[in-house]
Amino acid sequence: MSRRLTDDTAYLVAKRAFDIAIGAGFLFALSPNFLVLAVFIRLTTDGPIVVIAKRRGYKGNTIRLLRFRTTTAAEEGPTLAEGRHHDLRVTPVGRFMLRLSLDGLPQVLNVLSGEMSLVGPRPLLSSELELIDKELPSLSRRKNVKPGLYGWAMANGFGGEPATLEELKSELEQDLYYVDNRSFLLDLKVLLLASLQGLAHKNLLMAIRRILTLPKP
Repeated sequence: MSRRLTDDTAYLVAKRAFDIAIGAGFLFALSPNFLVLAVFIRLTTDGPIVVIAKRRGYKGNTIRLLRFRTTTAAEEGPTLAEGRHHDLRVTPVGRFMLRLSLDGLPQVLNVLSGEMSLVGPRPLLSSELELIDKELPSLSRRKNVKPGLYGWAMANGFGGEPATLEELKSELEQDLYYVDNRSFLLDLKVLLLASLQGLAHKNLLMAIRRILTLPKP
């Protein structure tokens, strides 16, 4: 067995153990928040509290992401994600969750099930994966790692589904840096930035990125 293969196996085992340990602790610690959000969703709108969003994950396989419902509808189209900020169907509670990125909290269950990791590229819409395979095939190896709750591209300022092909390409290039350089230390750096996102001032966050040698988009 080659040294590289041995190192990769050790990293993947450590990463999975870390996902389970932190994911379980995260679920336990935030269970009261889950309950509060569920109550507000139920009191303000009709319909399910949690919805399933179909995305493409590792090797392009379909995964079923769990999300708190942010709109008056419980479904999304094949090319438009449910609950974008500019979606006119977004409810007041949904807008609050989107602003603080709380709608994706139930995805910790996807992490515990092994479909996702705490750190990895954003799960793609089917239309995005088809576009990549057609227009940007050199960047398609992004799907060779599990998607994550928080990723390298997000740590560098990308958030949500990109509006243009150029934005998607820029996001993919950031993700490929992670794919080609992933390590347990890099995962910890990304998680540190994730914990500061929305809490630290923008200039402070940029300074921390420079300290951690994160490339800018």
